[in-house]
Amino acid sequence: MLAKLHRYLAGILAIPLLLVIFSGLLLAVVPLLTPTNPSAFTPAQMQHTMERLEQDGMVKFAYALPDHNLIMVAFEGLRGRQFRDLYTGERGEKTWQMKLSGFAKGMHKGLLVDAGWLVEISTWAMLIITIVGFVLSRPRWSNTNMGWHNSVGWVSGPLSLLVTITALMMLYQGHGPRAGKQEAQPSMTLEQSFGQLQNYTVANMQMVKTTPNGYELSWKDNQGQAWSWQPDSQATPQEKPVRWARVLHDGTFFGNVGLVVYSLLSMMLLAILFTGYANWIARLRRDRKGANALAADHLVTYVSQSGQSAKLAQQIATELTEKGDSVQLTSAANISAKDLASYGKVHLLVATCGEGEVPDSGKALLASLGSVDLNGIEVSLLGLGDRRFNHFCEAANQFHTALTNAGATLRHPPVLVDGKPKEQWREWLQASLS
Repeated sequence: MLAKLHRYLAGILAIPLLLVIFSGLLLAVVPLLTPTNPSAFTPAQMQHTMERLEQDGMVKFAYALPDHNLIMVAFEGLRGRQFRDLYTGERGEKTWQMKLSGFAKGMHKGLLVDAGWLVEISTWAMLIITIVGFVLSRPRWSNTNMGWHNSVGWVSGPLSLLVTITALMMLYQGHGPRAGKQEAQPSMTLEQSFGQLQNYTVANMQMVKTTPNGYELSWKDNQGQAWSWQPDSQATPQEKPVRWARVLHDGTFFGNVGLVVYSLLSMMLLAILFTGYANWIARLRRDRKGANALAADHLVTYVSQSGQSAKLAQQIATELTEKGDSVQLTSAANISAKDLASYGKVHLLVATCGEGEVPDSGKALLASLGSVDLNGIEVSLLGLGDRRFNHFCEAANQFHTALTNAGATLRHPPVLVDGKPKEQWREWLQASLS
């Protein structure tokens, strides 16, 4: 059940998940490609730029973007935002980094089609997929699609949970009531407002916002702490609280190091998506291979979750063919219990997924074993599992019980393998043929 939830959530929301993760990668990489402006943007420079901007109308707010040598400004009565030169206030052009970042933000928040609701659903799905992934797998690496899928998932999982949870926190934290529209001109002049900063350490000005009583000023000090001064509500500057949800979500808590880590995280999440889909497609192709050949000496059939039992079944079929025997190889999804009677010997490989669950490809065959008589049918059973789970090779044990109840003859006790079968399968096959 959990495996289906994990798989189908990822499948149904494949496109939005891909777009959200890819746009997250862009948002982490673009700041790394943006040259840093080493010069401080002083209160005097901000005041000069504001004086120029106010010649064109009443400014609602102006936000400095020193790394791009631009200032973002919004005017009363005008829709949208303009970008002006940081030092002169004259019209400027957005840099390619800003354009790419804007494109990525639009994709990240609304998939470029104002579909924020779908991003919200995808974020919840990402949380569920990650948690279920931890429940279903254990940190064991193998050089297969599923091996990489599980290993990368375990490495990236904790940070992925952090990013997902902080995204949900930002979605639901609320923003408080909106301020009413300001009609009156400020009663405190620009020069008077900036004069209040003379006794404080200002490393870089960030924003000026017009209020009914003057100008709200925001800046950072030499330690990077954000401050604000509001003439209509307080007499001294106040520290701005750190928005931890955003800082942790954006990866800016360690500057460029954090951005590099989040870039790697995004690439790992993309790798998880692609390996998961590749494994799903490969399994669908295997399961669609019908058992249409004429009855053969041997039937090699497999119940696979990650693809390991399918690959091993292929090796066994090749080994038997080289001995000169006729062999039919197929997924258990393509046969029923009645089909087993058409073969002299049946070699069944059964993987276990999660906490003792039977993979989807084997459920129908297992159910059909309860309604047939397999008296005289010889079966050898190889179980693949992981001892770190509580119910080791439980799926193989269920098949063993069902085959015995149906009257099948077990050539030898089932062989249960922990992890990779290595050479154990050859010993198992030899015992099956003896």
